[in-house]
Amino acid sequence: MKLELRGVSKKYSDHDVNALRDVSLSLDGGDFVAICGPSGCGKSTLLNIVGLIDKPTSGSVLLDGEELNSLDDEKLTALRGKRIGFVFQFFNLLSTLTIEENVALPLELSGQTEEADIRKKVADLLERVGIAKRAKFYPSQLSGGEMQRAAIARAVIHAPQILVADEPTGNLDSESGTVILELLKQLNENDNQTIVMATHSAEAASYASRRVDMRDGRIVVDQASELKVSAGEG
Repeated sequence: MKLELRGVSKKYSDHDVNALRDVSLSLDGGDFVAICGPSGCGKSTLLNIVGLIDKPTSGSVLLDGEELNSLDDEKLTALRGKRIGFVFQFFNLLSTLTIEENVALPLELSGQTEEADIRKKVADLLERVGIAKRAKFYPSQLSGGEMQRAAIARAVIHAPQILVADEPTGNLDSESGTVILELLKQLNENDNQTIVMATHSAEAASYASRRVDMRDGRIVVDQASELKVSAGEG
């Protein structure tokens, strides 16, 4: 997998805001990239472009060499459903569904997996992220850290090539945040999962193998970062 942004800019004309300015970024399979910077620097807009939620005003987005700018919304939605997973700061779990139902949803919507296979995949993944005993619970019955684990399980159940995480620890206490970051690191190292994570936290960024700093809609630093040595740090 290779995703490329070439000279991408994004302007919101309604507010006369240049959210991204001539951004170029290349992501390879197995990358774990932390996008860092203050509020308003363009992190979320960049994630929306990487996650194919939004289109650039100018510049090109390519996935495995295929130019995506000309694809219509229907084709982009189908591409997102197959190749991209999303994790958000506020979990975005459906309150009327149990945890296992939330996690199963992407597979059920795809209509390409038998019900028995879905149940097994969900059970295996909930066991892996450490909340198998919460499968029949509803989101309101879980802690913040447990809800984020469920959200990550839902995001990766369909084996996406890219996992987009927008401030995944921003609504968690430090202990729960560390558990989530360790889980993301395991997915990256053990499953070769490509992860693009926006964060304000230097500690969170240290879990990534590459750090990209943004200011005023531009990338100002793009470098490898030092991986955390053990879960006990911080």
